[in-house]
Amino acid sequence: MLPLLSDTSYHIFNHANGFENVFRQPDNFRYFLEKYRLYIAPIAETYAYCLMPNHFHLVVRIRKRAVIEELIRNKNKTTNSNNNFSKVRNFGKVIISNSISDSDIEKYLSKQFSNLFSCYT
Repeated sequence: MLPLLSDTSYHIFNHANGFENVFRQPDNFRYFLEKYRLYIAPIAETYAYCLMPNHFHLVVRIRKRAVIEELIRNKNKTTNSNNNFSKVRNFGKVIISNSISDSDIEKYLSKQFSNLFSCYT
């Protein structure tokens, strides 16, 4: 799988196995959209979507890098975690860098989509 990149557009789709349905009841569509708003709306602009009983399509553009970095920083503030920030030694002092690597951004974007798909299945 290719990494998701900021400021890039994607067509994302998923199809159920065999003749199964992804969405079995009207409430399933609503639930999916609620979770979509929670996980995807903050990181991507939605240009189009189509939800059908056995599959869905999403056309999105991942937001600019600065927006994604701010989301990561805010997440770290609320969880009191500095896991995504690198610690740098400078003459015996530990300095926490505010820089966020490309890898951190890719992981964060992938995790948001993973959260959507795993909470729904």
